[in-house]
Amino acid sequence: MSFKVGELISERYELRSELGRGGFGQIFRALDVSLKREVALKVLHKELNNDTSVLDRFMREAQVAASLKHPHSLRIFDYGQGGEGELYIVSELLEGETLASKIAREGALDPGWLIEQLAPVCLALEEAHAAQVIHRDLKPENLFIHRGSLEERVVVIDFGISKLLTPSSAELTQTGELFGTPRYISP
Repeated sequence: MSFKVGELISERYELRSELGRGGFGQIFRALDVSLKREVALKVLHKELNNDTSVLDRFMREAQVAASLKHPHSLRIFDYGQGGEGELYIVSELLEGETLASKIAREGALDPGWLIEQLAPVCLALEEAHAAQVIHRDLKPENLFIHRGSLEERVVVIDFGISKLLTPSSAELTQTGELFGTPRYISP
């Protein structure tokens, strides 16, 4: 079952328009009615609410991403569980396109532009690695070119299959299990 435009999540986030959907959930442009600002809201598909491994992974994504402060990592504002059990993550609303979309539209990109735009992404990943977080699915689809009124910046998104390297973190993968996009996984 899907969520619909107009629904109110957790009595705070009004779904305005769908931005995308995948196997685990939907992403909406939403209005935070308390703060009167637009946000992005990622909500887990309702039929997955009983799968504890999916729930653990979804909530861990929110916690991991919220711990990162670099301006080239997606900023997380809130996460939780709504009144009907739906899990959600609220983040900054990015305007623009993924790096994959830009490549599909333009073909080979200018090397100077790539260096200028992706160097700060390396710093964002350095912050994540210092926090013992490995993204595990870094690819053009998970790099978003945000075009705000005053800036253009590439933002690392979707920490859904990231790995925490701290010994105290719960292990959510089985030995020998492979995560990531095969074309982009290091050998």
